Amino acid sequence: MQHPLSHTLHTLTGLLLAGGLALAIPLADAQELSTKDLTPVQRPMADLEPPDMGPPPDMGPPPDAGPPPDAGPPPRTRPQQSSRPPQHTSAPRRNRIDVTAWVDHSDNTYAFGENVVLNVKTNRDAYLTIVDVGTSGRVHVIFPNRIQTDNRIRAGEVLQVPGRQADFNLEVHGPAGTELIKVIASLDPAPLFRAGDLEPAGPFKALKERAPAVAKDLEVVLREPRHRDWASYNKVIRIVPN
Repeated sequence: MQHPLSHTLHTLTGLLLAGGLALAIPLADAQELSTKDLTPVQRPMADLEPPDMGPPPDMGPPPDAGPPPDAGPPPRTRPQQSSRPPQHTSAPRRNRIDVTAWVDHSDNTYAFGENVVLNVKTNRDAYLTIVDVGTSGRVHVIFPNRIQTDNRIRAGEVLQVPGRQADFNLEVHGPAGTELIKVIASLDPAPLFRAGDLEPAGPFKALKERAPAVAKDLEVVLREPRHRDWASYNKVIRIVPN
């Protein structure tokens, strides 16, 4: 038996647009949806990103590079000084986790009644949490879900939501507008949400709080040492009338 998302997730809803505006947007622009297209209540979730590690620390010139021009003779060095680089609590940039997501419509646009299929891929083994954020600020956890209970993903593997064995669809309905799907990948298996913060919503779970409050709570959780290495991806889709 099919369980359309409209019955359990209150549909993938979006920002009301003036009549026909969404359909008049060129395909090239439709492919470049970003957080600027979201409603203010959605943006706190979209803005939740890992801290910028910045460029690698300046370790000085290579040992054989010599002094810079006109710098004079090189300073004396202490023979007992350690040459070991500073220790950092975060993983080196080259080893950091990366996640990407895409949908089955190349223009990221869906008409009422169509089904969304989300694909996710990471560069490292990780644990995924995927939430849908409606324009009202309502947040639903769409992965893991009733069918896909194991949220682990292997490096290079493509995870599909809903899975092929799912008995529900991510079916979109009106109103027309934009929708945010937030993908969070962490190296730690600990859940990002407490059980008491969730309530049943068909095959999914719904957060009791709205997006701004959820974003604040998530920011605190993701600052914990166990989540020192995580990544996120914002997938914005457009919903249009038939």
